[in-house]
Amino acid sequence: RLNEGQAEMTGTVNAEEGLRARLKFDDARYRLQFGITTLLRGDLDLEWPTVGRRQSGGTVVIERAVLRRNIQLTRDVLGMLLDVRPESEGTIALDTIDLNLTLLTDQGILIKNNVADLQADWGRLDVTGTAAEPLFDGRVDLQPGGIITAFGQALRSEPTRVRGRKAYTDSPKRAEAAARRTFWKR
Repeated sequence: RLNEGQAEMTGTVNAEEGLRARLKFDDARYRLQFGITTLLRGDLDLEWPTVGRRQSGGTVVIERAVLRRNIQLTRDVLGMLLDVRPESEGTIALDTIDLNLTLLTDQGILIKNNVADLQADWGRLDVTGTAAEPLFDGRVDLQPGGIITAFGQALRSEPTRVRGRKAYTDSPKRAEAAARRTFWKR
């Protein structure tokens, strides 16, 4: 069992090739950043050779995702972008795992809290880069009729497509640079 779901792991370990593992799972429940609750299924491979770079690949399907937790914009979002804590050194293990993942969704993500009441969907997001600094490539569609409320203003969402290749990082310097590229284009 994996987080109340079904899971099966197979693989081999030997001195010449290292570790090769496959994890198949269904109905696994996870809580992600900002309190997003998810129901997942997937098929993942991990290759951890005795010499060379490690690889993780496969497909994860988000069957359902919901964000109901209220968000304090100044603390949660702006604080993440403007955080001035020193960067961590990271971990060598995460830096050496190359990603080749596909992220799909059945129902997308429902956001229903103090900031938004909307639905976002995507067909396919490719996740590359490393486990320490994943890169997301794909298109996310915001469904029409949603409402976003921030700083005393309410906006109704139109059909919107967000497409691009974005890095996700907890590094304050990198997050600030990504925000500048995204929101302050010339």
